[in-house]
Amino acid sequence: MFKSPMTTVQADQMVLEELVARRLPRLSAHLRLKLGGAAPLAPATVSWFLTLFVDCLPEPHRLRVWDMLFVHGYSVVFQACLAILELNQPALLLCATPMAVYALLQNVRSIMEHVDVDDFGDLAFGKTRSCAVSEIGLVRQQACLL
Repeated sequence: MFKSPMTTVQADQMVLEELVARRLPRLSAHLRLKLGGAAPLAPATVSWFLTLFVDCLPEPHRLRVWDMLFVHGYSVVFQACLAILELNQPALLLCATPMAVYALLQNVRSIMEHVDVDDFGDLAFGKTRSCAVSEIGLVRQQACLL
């Protein structure tokens, strides 16, 4: 992840954008079409990947992610990101500029403090919401070919 030039982090951001397009198409369309063609997720979400949510999730939520990470592997990181974005989708859809999106996502910890940890866990890791490792691998391969 941290090996220069950090291509894994860059690929993961492309994978996340593709997963958002697949799983949260309304949000993806808003970010891409209404905000000038550039989905401004990476400036905020790259730290989520690099720190495994240390700065963006309250401790109970973060520990839930880490527990799932140890049991199910790295795909859990994408599942947690998608859940955070889905929970914040109504507010993100109201953002009129990329900077507003960035500001909201930088403040996601205080927002998530009001979300029950079990509700977050069910949304992120419930059977109907899992990101198959094979799907992430396929999207990562496609992203690396671009």
